[in-house]
Amino acid sequence: MSQVFGNYNQNQRSSNWTDPPKDWLDVIGSETPATTHGLIAVRPALEVGFTEGSVKKYLLVTTAGPAGVDWNCHACIGVIGAFEFVSDKNGWTMEAGNKEILDVDTGQLPGVHLLPVGWDRYGFTFSMSSMGNGGDGADLLTVVVPVAGRLAPALIEDTNDYTDGDKIETNSVEVMPSKTIESRPEYYDVRVATRDVKKGTTSIAVYSFNTATGKYQRKANSPL
Repeated sequence: MSQVFGNYNQNQRSSNWTDPPKDWLDVIGSETPATTHGLIAVRPALEVGFTEGSVKKYLLVTTAGPAGVDWNCHACIGVIGAFEFVSDKNGWTMEAGNKEILDVDTGQLPGVHLLPVGWDRYGFTFSMSSMGNGGDGADLLTVVVPVAGRLAPALIEDTNDYTDGDKIETNSVEVMPSKTIESRPEYYDVRVATRDVKKGTTSIAVYSFNTATGKYQRKANSPL
């Protein structure tokens, strides 16, 4: 935490975020007591250990909200951050991070899972519901990948979406290494399977990673 935010209070298990995004401050400024004095507290929420090749790494997921307030309002906005650390001769060093991966209901934590996104390269999936903070109730799945020292939200899918009253489910998000594994690519393609519950049909969309934008882009011949 001190590597990321420059400070950490061991007793309170939190860091002060001194430069949060202004648009987020504007939102919480209208919803929280003045006693917070504009301070944002960031707390460690969970850790995921993993190995890339022979290198030990771990993912630290954080949650942020106004300091000194029991901020458990399901309709208020909080922030989820994520930081990837690598083990080296100096201990643990941050390799990639993002202080604002997701805006979520305060007190809510996403489900986090490892996803092999390239040869000896892992990304992560974050899954959560958007119901509480004014969303439409869709369950959102975000694919996060490391790009040039940053953990980038590269693909966001509604996994339980209602469009004009019709339920659309995303059944699975998976990598497609079989056709490209010989070339050991930096990023695999990603396949998203979506089922239209009303029609009883399933379509497969394939996405390729664009290193220039840090996003997955749907292939031209992939179904909409």
